[in-house]
Amino acid sequence: MNFWERRKYKKLVEALLHDAQHTRGMREDVADPADLDRMEGLEQKLRDALKARDAKGVDACAEELGQMRMKIAPPRKYPGWRENIEMFIVVLAVATGIRAYFISPFKIPTGSMQPTLNGITAVAQTERGLMDYFPLNIASFLLFGERYVEVRAPESGEINYVQGGEEFYTFANQGRTVQIPKAFFDESNRSTCVFFRYFGSDVVEKGQLLAAGRVRTGDMIMVDRVRYNFLPPKRGDVIVFRTKNVHHAGVRTTDHYIKRLVGLPGETIRIDPPYLVVNDKKVEQPFPFHRLLTDPRYVGYTLPVGSMLDTPADSIKVGSNEFLPFGDNTRSSLDGRYFGPVTRNDLLGPAFMVFWPFTGRWGLVR
Repeated sequence: MNFWERRKYKKLVEALLHDAQHTRGMREDVADPADLDRMEGLEQKLRDALKARDAKGVDACAEELGQMRMKIAPPRKYPGWRENIEMFIVVLAVATGIRAYFISPFKIPTGSMQPTLNGITAVAQTERGLMDYFPLNIASFLLFGERYVEVRAPESGEINYVQGGEEFYTFANQGRTVQIPKAFFDESNRSTCVFFRYFGSDVVEKGQLLAAGRVRTGDMIMVDRVRYNFLPPKRGDVIVFRTKNVHHAGVRTTDHYIKRLVGLPGETIRIDPPYLVVNDKKVEQPFPFHRLLTDPRYVGYTLPVGSMLDTPADSIKVGSNEFLPFGDNTRSSLDGRYFGPVTRNDLLGPAFMVFWPFTGRWGLVR
């Protein structure tokens, strides 16, 4: 065996020995002990053959060692599929861990934070346009979260309101269920699509157009679940919180709400429209509060009838471990004006980014 042959065999032997040792380590709790001992003996014979520069001995030991490895660790069926599935499970586990402890995605279902963050909205459109046919409709939805929705009566006869949900109103039409996006009932969209009374009943013909419009999905945001473990919440943060300890007839205790943080522990909060008043001082900074006062898309803070802040003299005292949330769209927001402060333990964290759809609101949340 010359120098080059010895070099080649040495690399082969090192690879075989490494693989054999790895196999024994992985299978020692399930393989036959006699087979494991036999493999260990073959490993030593292979080392001795290489040391003695016995090419035939190396080939024979290598072949026998390979057969023993196959016996102890037979190849699995569909190795490619199994590897991909295992990789997918690992990636899924990592993503689940990140979602549970670091960053969580949330969808904005309602308009309580508009126009800062949009819930599901609709615009008038009575027939399909170019972007509403395959495959352009897929691109329109993936990029901008938009889709054309058309609802027709499944049967002739009466149609009656049944109940409302988070995203849809449900109607009954001769035993058939009809769901219409709630966004179609927004006052600004009234001319869009609804041809029967809001909560009444009407008689329709089979196939009659009940609702049509372009529905835009709510903004998808990312929430930082780590920050409040190290830094205190700040006034002006857009926060996500659990509602399990919120006591109000209109709030389900299994939801998550997103609002703007306006009141900190120990403060007394009032509203002197359009101003937020903290400890008898009107708030105009940071930027989100200045925007509510100067941007014509906003109306500032209002005093809703039946809330805890019914008049400019009414106030809410924030407790030592509590925070008060208000919506930016104060004319249409079920928030702390109705149910008061929420506890620190119920805060998930601040929203920091709109990651979908790709509209003018995409990017950092302010």
